[in-house]
Amino acid sequence: FEISNFSPQNASPCTHRSRARKNFNRVDLNRNFPNVWSENVNNIQLLAKGRQVETQAMMTWIMTNPFVISANFHGGAVVANYPWDSKKPGQEKVFLTADTTSFRELALTYSKYNPTMFHQSTANRCFPGFGGPFKNGITNGAAWYDVKGSMQDFNYKFTNCMEITLEVSCCKHPHPQELPEFWKNNMYSILHFTSMAHMGIKGVVVDENGGRISNALVKVIGNAKFVTTSKRGEFWKLLSPGNYTLRAIADGYNASDPISVYIPERRDGVPSAADIKRFQLKSATPSPRSANFLPSPLLKLCGIQCPSQTTVVTDQFVDSTERTAKNKEEPKKT
Repeated sequence: FEISNFSPQNASPCTHRSRARKNFNRVDLNRNFPNVWSENVNNIQLLAKGRQVETQAMMTWIMTNPFVISANFHGGAVVANYPWDSKKPGQEKVFLTADTTSFRELALTYSKYNPTMFHQSTANRCFPGFGGPFKNGITNGAAWYDVKGSMQDFNYKFTNCMEITLEVSCCKHPHPQELPEFWKNNMYSILHFTSMAHMGIKGVVVDENGGRISNALVKVIGNAKFVTTSKRGEFWKLLSPGNYTLRAIADGYNASDPISVYIPERRDGVPSAADIKRFQLKSATPSPRSANFLPSPLLKLCGIQCPSQTTVVTDQFVDSTERTAKNKEEPKKT
C-alpha cells in the first residue's frame, strides 16, 4: 500500500521516507475497510460501496475465497498484532475477540521464531513510546492504539479467516540492502505460522443423503463467533488445546447433536493435524420462524456477533447457559 523514496546508497538504514501511506486519492487503505462495530449489511456490493478501488478488490478477494489464516506485513515496529484493532464504541477498555486465545497463539508462534521480535532486541531503533518494547513480541491491536477500518478486523468479522498484522521493522522503509536479513529473521516464522492453519477442527456439513450444505453454521458452545460452511459444505475452526463441544445448524434443517472434541497440546512446536468431523443434518418440519431468525443469505456475513436486534439462532440451537442469559435480558437495539 505504501511507496518509498529510497535514500542514497550510503545513507543510514532508517533514512528512507514514504511518499505517503495513502493511495493516489490520499486515503489510508488500512483504515478504509468497514467499521466492524457499525456496519452489518449482508451484501458485498453494499459493503464495498464508496470505498477505494484497492479496498474493494481486497474485500472481494477475501470474501470469495475460503481462506483459513492470513497475515499482512507492515513496518514501524517489531511485533505481532492480533484483533481487535479497534475499541467498541462507548468502551474504554480493550474489547477482545471470542477467539483471543487462538489469536494469541498465532501471534506468539510467529514471534517465537523471529528472534528480534520475541526478544525485542531492535526496540531501541523504534520510535520511543510507540514501537514497544512488547512482551514476547505480541500485542492486541486496540491495546496498542485504536484503528477503525483495518483489514484484519474485516477478515475476522465477515469471514472465517483469522488474520494478524505483522510489524517487522522499526524502520518504516528500510534500505534494500537489509532485505536479506529481514528474510532470514522472518522465514521460519512464516513457515510455522502457515502450519497453524491445521490447528483445531475441520470437516463438512451434509444432509441426510450426504449432500454438502453451504452456509450452514458451526458453533463452538461458549464461543460467540460462528463459522459458516463454504459452497462445498466445508468448515474449519482454529482452536487452542482443550476440550470443546460443537453443534451445526442450517436453514431448513434441525440442529445437529453436540459433538465433543479434544485438541491436544502441540508437540515440538508443531500443531497436531486438525480433528476431522462430519455433521449430518436432518430436514426440519416446516414451522413459523422466530422473527429474530436471519435467512441464510446473511448467515455467512454475521461473523462474531450479529446486530444486537437479531440473533442467528433458534431455540433448539441455544445451549442452556445462553438461553438463560437471553431470557434475562432483552437485546438492546442500536
